[in-house]
Amino acid sequence: MADRGIRNLPVWGQALVHRLEGERDRACRDLEDYKARETATLEDSTVVADPYGGCPRPLGKDPSVQFTGRDISFLVEFDSADGILTVTAAGSGPVAGSGLAVYPWTSNGIRLKGGRP
Repeated sequence: MADRGIRNLPVWGQALVHRLEGERDRACRDLEDYKARETATLEDSTVVADPYGGCPRPLGKDPSVQFTGRDISFLVEFDSADGILTVTAAGSGPVAGSGLAVYPWTSNGIRLKGGRP
């Protein structure tokens, strides 16, 4: 609405118009963010959720992913430029502050557990 038209409204009407304009601007930004995430392709993404499922979901370029369990959570970050995977554990109860245990799993894989063995 033109500023001149807004000035002719009562104060409560002006406030309502300004609030609605702010909500519209936020909605437009949210829509643009949503479109950017939803149009990410597998080729453009460095992280993919459920890669072997029927509908793999690209998560974008180098996002942080958090896995949360009963007493522990793992924050996983991937630096695709350097090929470095960083895993940080945080927990409560018996695993709080006790680090990570690394277990060999396959010739090209490991398992991580919060806390020491």
